[in-house]
Amino acid sequence: MQTKRQTSANSAGRVNDVRTGQSPAGTAKAGHGFAGPVITGPAKADKKLIGDLGEQFAAGVLFSEGWRILERKFRCPLGEIDIIAEGEDGCLCFIEVKTRMSSRMGLPAEAVDARKQRRIRRTAQWYLHDRRLDGRPVRFMVFALSGSEIDTSFS
Repeated sequence: MQTKRQTSANSAGRVNDVRTGQSPAGTAKAGHGFAGPVITGPAKADKKLIGDLGEQFAAGVLFSEGWRILERKFRCPLGEIDIIAEGEDGCLCFIEVKTRMSSRMGLPAEAVDARKQRRIRRTAQWYLHDRRLDGRPVRFMVFALSGSEIDTSFS
């Protein structure tokens, strides 16, 4: 049984292997016990800030296009949905916002894999049942933002 590599962030926010002090980038293979770096400190705060800005931007765009924002960061025991909005036609939309500053890790929408989609569907079902909205028409959307769009929008 392999163990996950323990990591820590240095003062620059870069992630290093605790044992060697080296960056684990490029040393891990999928399915071999290393799920990716554990990001802490300033780097994690930056990642959260970027995500929050992306969600704020998405909500603003949706609102300006006539959507009524019902919930932001809805949480239940089954998961979280970034934005729940209602269209002019009364359809509820469950929106996952993905923000990436670069395409190094792939396009933002690619991060919403089958597992994430199942979690969003289950969370949406919870929301509908909890709010007694069963039977309402629904749709799901991924609002993807990349670094160049963010730079243009916030400059």
